[in-house]
Amino acid sequence: MNKNSKFFSLNILWAVILTVFLVACEPSSDESQVQAEDPGINLDMLYASPSIIGTTPKGATWSSNSELVAFLWNDKGQTFRDIWVYSPETGQKHRFTNLEREISSDKLHSGISEVVWLDSPRDQLAYVLKGQLYVYAHGGSSSLIEHDKSDIRRLALSPDGQYISFVSSNGLWVLPTNRDDNTTARQLVKFDDPKAYIESYHWSDDSRQIIFNLTDESPLPERDIYYYAHGSLQNNH
Repeated sequence: MNKNSKFFSLNILWAVILTVFLVACEPSSDESQVQAEDPGINLDMLYASPSIIGTTPKGATWSSNSELVAFLWNDKGQTFRDIWVYSPETGQKHRFTNLEREISSDKLHSGISEVVWLDSPRDQLAYVLKGQLYVYAHGGSSSLIEHDKSDIRRLALSPDGQYISFVSSNGLWVLPTNRDDNTTARQLVKFDDPKAYIESYHWSDDSRQIIFNLTDESPLPERDIYYYAHGSLQNNH
């Protein structure tokens, strides 16, 4: 057999092998139908509303008697978080607020951003919605308080349960938990520069002091630094 015949035979052999491999790998009609019905996961599905992986609970806070846990969640996988309460003793959870329908039809609205228990006999919760402070009573009613403040955040309850503190767009405030309609918050720290803000703060264990971190991102003035060397005034700036 000459070289041309051998080369031709090898080509035929490889063609037969490739044909058999392609036939073996070809999906059956049933498999093709399954693939057509199940397109898999794509980017649109990952960012769709409701979320295919659900909404992550956040902002968990214990009641003063350690019997209940309040947290922010949406059981339908939507972005709007309401207040839920869980009892470790019974293993039951239930929804405290249902503001999603009342507040916004925006599917991307994040809902309530923070919640804390108020250590009072009235069994109340304070929460932040759209940058404003509300108090929720056990009977089911919510009241807007501190109407003149905006961008409220960083809610915290003093260790003795007597005060609730928060940061607004222009300062750090404290408010008694046993407040009435005439009680107003007291400003501890004031700042008017939009580049200044309180990054964090903490109550002392005895509830008598607050330590805070005030950050100011305003541009600093530049000053030349001179020094005397080699018989003359020097400036390396």
